[in-house]
Amino acid sequence: MSIQKTYWDLLLEATQKALEKHYFAVSRHETLGEATSFLAEELAGPEIGSVGFGGSASVGNSDLMAKLKAKPHLKIIDRNNHEASPAERQEMSRQCLLADLFVASANAVTLTGEVVNLDKFGNRVAAIAFGPKKVALLVGREKIRSDLTEAKNRVKNLASPMNALRLKLPTPCSKTGHCHDCQGETRICGVWQVVERSFPKGRIHILLVNEEIGF
Repeated sequence: MSIQKTYWDLLLEATQKALEKHYFAVSRHETLGEATSFLAEELAGPEIGSVGFGGSASVGNSDLMAKLKAKPHLKIIDRNNHEASPAERQEMSRQCLLADLFVASANAVTLTGEVVNLDKFGNRVAAIAFGPKKVALLVGREKIRSDLTEAKNRVKNLASPMNALRLKLPTPCSKTGHCHDCQGETRICGVWQVVERSFPKGRIHILLVNEEIGF
């Protein structure tokens, strides 16, 4: 076994234990494909009638949407459908709040057992906090940080600039690669969320992936 494999196994195990201590359900997967197969088969079973999505490069980089669309019993609320009008996408964001299963990622998870996110409008963090019966978060190993301070630094100076670039927004961070605490309307940092415990226990299921799958 390589040193790198041993290192990541140790870090993922420590993260899993910390999250489970805080009542999150956690599963570990070696690849993104393995994680999406588990999600589609185990978390989107016959009892799930509708699935909503939050904006996520990790989810977008996967084959999850195709796997879920192959299940005829599921209603897919695809707010990332770029053929929809802004008004239609806004309404789908509202519908996601009452989906049976909400799928997204996290901007960071910590070795002290917290899940950290930062949204512009708050639709993703709202659904993670309350509404959908179940929440599934695809989280690559690159999201792990030691504590809340390091997690928030990751969000502001890595995840947010990369998402601004992904969305082709003219924010200062998309030009320099780090946060300027900008004040313009294109700013994507609006609503912080730190989930310290999953209530009810196990409602939020975190799929830890032993690969770098997003940002």
